[in-house]
Amino acid sequence: MAEQKQRRKLRKYTDEFKRQLVDLYHSGKRRCDICREYNIAHPLFDK
Repeated sequence: MAEQKQRRKLRKYTDEFKRQLVDLYHSGKRRCDICREYNIAHPLFDK
């Protein structure tokens, strides 16, 4: 039998968390560093 793909649990982010990421980005922190530190995907960060 073929292995079933394991689904990732959908994460929900609070508005406060999103603002924190935007503030970090505007303060000069690089996008890739923020994504790596908070373990989020680059396309998600763009949204």
